[in-house]
Amino acid sequence: MRVITVRYQTGMATLLVTMLLMLSATAFTFYTAKNKLFEIKASANDYSHKEAYSNAELGLDYAGTWLAFGKVEIDGVSTPAAKTFLDKTDDTPLVLGVGSSNDAQTQKFIDFFGSEQVTVVVKQSSNNPKLLQVVSTGRSRDGLAKASVSREFYFAGTANGNGAVPLAPIITNTQTLLEGSVQVASNSNAYGEQDLSYWSSYDSLQLAGDWFSYGYQGDTEGFTDLSMFSNTLDAADATLENELGSFSADTINSFPEQGDETFANGDISLSDPRFPESLKEEYLGTKEADFADLRDSIQDKAANGEEGVLFVTPDSDGVCMLPDGQQGERIVWVYGDCVVTTASSTYSAGTAENPVTLIIDGSADFSGGANIQGLVYLVNSQDDPLMSAAVNASFGGSISVEGSVIVDGDENGAVMTSGSIVVNYNSDVLSNLYSFDDSNAGAVRFGWVPGTWRDFN
Repeated sequence: MRVITVRYQTGMATLLVTMLLMLSATAFTFYTAKNKLFEIKASANDYSHKEAYSNAELGLDYAGTWLAFGKVEIDGVSTPAAKTFLDKTDDTPLVLGVGSSNDAQTQKFIDFFGSEQVTVVVKQSSNNPKLLQVVSTGRSRDGLAKASVSREFYFAGTANGNGAVPLAPIITNTQTLLEGSVQVASNSNAYGEQDLSYWSSYDSLQLAGDWFSYGYQGDTEGFTDLSMFSNTLDAADATLENELGSFSADTINSFPEQGDETFANGDISLSDPRFPESLKEEYLGTKEADFADLRDSIQDKAANGEEGVLFVTPDSDGVCMLPDGQQGERIVWVYGDCVVTTASSTYSAGTAENPVTLIIDGSADFSGGANIQGLVYLVNSQDDPLMSAAVNASFGGSISVEGSVIVDGDENGAVMTSGSIVVNYNSDVLSNLYSFDDSNAGAVRFGWVPGTWRDFN
C-alpha cells in the first residue's frame, strides 16, 4: 500500500505577509514624511508671519522715534519731522531719503526704511488735527508673508516747538469776562467738521457787550453766521463777582439756530471734557511747576540779546515800554502790572510768515490797542500773592488777533477789556509759531495714543 504524504506550502503566506508589512511601513513612512513636510511648511509660514509682524511693529517704533526726534530741512530751517505730515492725507510711504550718514543711528533709519521689509505711511487723522495715523506694513524676507498694524500718534506739539496748535480762537480755563464788542472767526475744523469759536472748561461765558461769531465753510459755501447775542445789563457794572451777562451752556443751547437778534449754532463749547488739563503744558510745552523756569529762561535770552525775544517789566512809574513791533519779534513777554506804551499809538507785532507769541503775565493796559498775528497768552504768574490774582488785559480802542487768544487764569478769573475784540482763527499762522526751547524740540511733544493699536489681518 502506497502512502501519500501531503506537504503544506508556507513560503507563499510568509511572502504575502511580508509584502503587506512592507507596504504598511512604506505608507506609514510616506504619511509621516508628509506630516513632517506639512509641519515644516507650517513652521516656515508661522516664522514668516511672525517676521512680518515683527517688521511691522518695528516700523511703528521707528516711525514714532523719527516723528518725535527727527529733523528735516525746510527752506534751510531745521524743522521737527512731524511737521511735514500735518497736512498730508495721501498714502505715500515714509522715505528718509537716499545715500548714507556718518551717524550710525541715522544710517540705521535710512537702511531700514529703504528696505523692502517694511512700508510706513504717516498722515494726518481726518477726525482730529492733533492725531497722526501711522500704518506700518511688514514683510518677511522670503516675501511670502505680509502684516499690517496701525496706531494713532498724539501730536502734543507742533511747529512752535513745544506746544500744540490751539483749536479755537478763544480758549480759557477760568471765569472770563469779555468787555466790549466781540467778533470771532471760528475754527471750522476743530473736531472733524465742528466749528469752535469759544472753548472753555468753565461752565459759562461772561459778556459785557455783544457777541458775534461766524465760520468759513469753504470756497463754495463761504461764510456762515454761527452765534449772536448780547447782555441786557449795564456794562459799567461789569465785574467777575456779579457775573454780569453770564451765559451758561443751557442758556446758549436754548437760543434758536437762526434769528433776527439772538441765535447760536453750537460753536461755543463750555465745560468741555476734551479740554486740556494744563494749558501751559498743552500750548507752551512746560509743566505748571516749571512755568517760572520758562519765564526766567526767556528773560535770560532777552537779556543776552537773542534776536526776536523781548522781556518787558514795569519801570518805577509802572510803565512797560515796548519798542515798535514788526521788527522780527517772535516772543514778547510782558511781566507785571503796567501800562504798555509804544512809539506808535497801536502796538502791532507778528506777520503771517513770522508770527509772534505775546504773553501778558499779570495785568497790562495797552492804551493804544494792539494788532497781533500769532498767539496771545494771558496769565498771571507773579510771585507776590497779592499781585497774582485775576488776569487783566485792557486794549484801549481795540484788539485784533489773527491766530488765537488763550486765557490761563486757573481759579482766579480773567477780564479782557476793549472797545472791540476781534479774533480771527488762523491755523496757518499758528503753525508757524517760534519754539521756546529748540533744544527740547520733540522731547515732550509726541506720544502714542493708548488703545489705538490695530491689526489689519
